[in-house]
Amino acid sequence: MTVFSLTIKNLVAHRMRMLSTAFAVLLGVAFMAGTLVFSDTLTSTIDGIVGDANENVDAVVRLPRRSV
Repeated sequence: MTVFSLTIKNLVAHRMRMLSTAFAVLLGVAFMAGTLVFSDTLTSTIDGIVGDANENVDAVVRLPRRSV
């Protein structure tokens, strides 16, 4: 009995375990991809808003920071 045939027998015997593991990996990858797309979209939107708000500004006057 080779290692490959033993692996196939084990996978067939535990189909639900294999399917649930594959589903968990798929779900994790989907959540990570969604998070990265969402954060990139949010970053570009905020950059656009700030860029539009400061479009014709030559200088910004701020109060000095107070040390606490």
